[in-house]
Amino acid sequence: MANIDQLVVIASGAIPKTDPFLIDRVAAIAELKDCGVMVLLNKCDLDCADALYAIYAAAGFPTLRVSAETGEGIEELKPLIAGKLSAFTGNSGVGKSSILNALDPAFQLQVGDLSQALGRGRHTTRHVELFHLSCGADVVDSRASPPLRPMS
Repeated sequence: MANIDQLVVIASGAIPKTDPFLIDRVAAIAELKDCGVMVLLNKCDLDCADALYAIYAAAGFPTLRVSAETGEGIEELKPLIAGKLSAFTGNSGVGKSSILNALDPAFQLQVGDLSQALGRGRHTTRHVELFHLSCGADVVDSRASPPLRPMS
């Protein structure tokens, strides 16, 4: 992805729990490329991710807790992405698709289940797509494609 205004690193204190090294790595690359970074902690209804919040808020990154499931924090997120081109990134299963659905329920994007054996997402991602949100934000995200149909 190129020419984005900010990278929104989506993380979770619940399953799958995000390793701070992932956030550090992508934040360092984004800062090197002069791209803003926001840390978005999803699934706060299950775990408020106090340790992650403390680290990144103290480091000066805009840091917000949300729950795509309950809607908590979604209204506070909208003005932080409005008028910008943002790229969502994060481990599989942290809720990137679910957050987009919460931001604009008309999307009805496919979300995958977590692997019970591995405690992480099942990698439903197939391609990158640009979404125009009703709050005035544009979001680049990896999306799951529709199932392929066999050729007749």
